[in-house]
Amino acid sequence: MKHSWQAAEHFLCADDVRACFSCRDAAELATVLSRILHDGGAAWSLIASGSGDAYRVLAATGIQVPPIVHITYQNTTPTIAERPDSIVLHRIGQWENQELIAATPSGDDRISLAIALAQVALESLVERHQAALLEQTLLERNQLLETMFELTRDVTIATSRERLLHIAGLRLLTHVMTTRLLIAAVDRRNTCTVWSRGIRLEQQVIIDLARAVNASCPSHSLPDQLRLAVENQGVEMVLPLRVREQTVGVVLVGPRRDGRRIHAGDAFLRAYANALAAALEQLQLVEALVEQERLEQELMVARSIQRRLLPTHEQLSAINAADIAAFLEPARHVSGDYFDVVERGGNIIIIVADVCGKGVAAALLMAHLHAAFHMLVRTGSSPAQILTELNRLLCKHTDSGAFVTAIVAAYDPTSGQVRYCNAGHPRPLLTVDGNRSSVLDGGSLVLGVLEDVRYQEHVVELRTGEMVCFYTDGIIEAPSVDGEEFGVERLQRVLSQTAEQPLESVLAAVRSAVAGHTGVQTLTDDQTLVLLRSKHP
Repeated sequence: MKHSWQAAEHFLCADDVRACFSCRDAAELATVLSRILHDGGAAWSLIASGSGDAYRVLAATGIQVPPIVHITYQNTTPTIAERPDSIVLHRIGQWENQELIAATPSGDDRISLAIALAQVALESLVERHQAALLEQTLLERNQLLETMFELTRDVTIATSRERLLHIAGLRLLTHVMTTRLLIAAVDRRNTCTVWSRGIRLEQQVIIDLARAVNASCPSHSLPDQLRLAVENQGVEMVLPLRVREQTVGVVLVGPRRDGRRIHAGDAFLRAYANALAAALEQLQLVEALVEQERLEQELMVARSIQRRLLPTHEQLSAINAADIAAFLEPARHVSGDYFDVVERGGNIIIIVADVCGKGVAAALLMAHLHAAFHMLVRTGSSPAQILTELNRLLCKHTDSGAFVTAIVAAYDPTSGQVRYCNAGHPRPLLTVDGNRSSVLDGGSLVLGVLEDVRYQEHVVELRTGEMVCFYTDGIIEAPSVDGEEFGVERLQRVLSQTAEQPLESVLAAVRSAVAGHTGVQTLTDDQTLVLLRSKHP
């Protein structure tokens, strides 16, 4: 090929060489080659491209042929149906998956050199064309990457949906070169955030579009009612914004200003829609994170407030009439368990309660119990009277299904008597020495179910060093990995083994035993335990 090129440069004029190498496509090269062959003395020539036996004529000189010619072979000699005399067929090369050929009546050196020049020029043209296509592809991909980066970069904690759609809309207007554009973000509650230029649609129509369109489509392929609505607004293309099979919005695009049609498979529009859908999802995650952090902060405040409603370790230690220790461990930020200890006229009033459920609702009801309990203690009410009034308040001011288990006890350090009343609560345990622990009888209906329930009191007498344990079901129902509950018997065993130790050590032993049984650090239910040990002579 190098030899042919040097020969062509010697026998052909420089203008012919420059003309061949300056061609922009095969059709232009065919025209130049046809002229060179004619100037070189060829009686006629044609240059065509195609495959098989059908070729489209790109240029012809000295011959009249139709736009499509058919080349056949007779005894390996090529002929053209429209030209009965013999021909010489020259293969120049490939252009866009088509074979480029030249046909002449003879094949002298001048013609051979011209064909060789055309072959080299075509190779150069193919290389330039491939380089241009690669450059265009890289440019489009770079543009897509920049667009996706710009959209996701714009999503910050300070970004609102309105701002994101505004930024995305202005950029898309520029890229698509249209004056009509609508972008809508649709959440799971079917509320819309809309940005538009030149398109006005009702929100319900936008929501219906988001539901109906799963892939990019021209407006004329929409269901009739939606098609009329969008075509009246000059919409040409509808693109859904989808992330993991979920539609998060929709884009409506009007015609381009330059008149070019918008295709459903437009790579840029698809990539832009994907990037915008990802940005909307990212914004939803940011919003959810901000909301979660806000709720976390509010719950931490609620936890702090709730903690202040409970007696502190210092307050319990300051009680001289008896040894008292307690702990309350919520399963969540706030608890539905409640305990309190109040001194009244030398006696000690204790309440332990468990609100049905967990979390914020249970904590609000717990706060209601706290206020009511302190009010009733100040009136001198007995344990039975306190539970009766709490039951009346709950039945009157809470929804059905919001019930509470509770036990109220009044300890008289002078006599050593504990008067207690139980409303559906786990029965307390009495530890009389290091070898015996028994369950205290008595109980009635939980609070908040029936208003006219009568609650009865029971009495037990504590001797010096004997201990009563009040607890919630979060202790005895704590499950192991196999689902076995901690149970009353295990609690009794721990209390018996630690009966003579300081109460704080008893509390620590119970917590350790429960944690060892469950094998997990995350609680499934609130846990509360209150210990009362007699000190009377």
